Amino acid sequence: MYYKRMAYCQLEDKFVTYIFPVSGGHIRYKILNQSEMKTAIFQCNKAGWKVINATNLVNKMLEPVLFKSRR
Repeated sequence: MYYKRMAYCQLEDKFVTYIFPVSGGHIRYKILNQSEMKTAIFQCNKAGWKVINATNLVNKMLEPVLFKSRR
């Protein structure tokens, strides 16, 4: 199985990482601290992987949304 992308999301002072195989889907990989995350990003970039910070997207998805009635 080949991997080419890694996404991560920051939760307080830790980072949850996900790796994505070329065949599709995702695998939750590890929970890393700040220094481990910097090393992981460097290694992924060095290997030619795409690295995605999904923290902002996840935070927006968790924000409460007020729905207006269409009546």
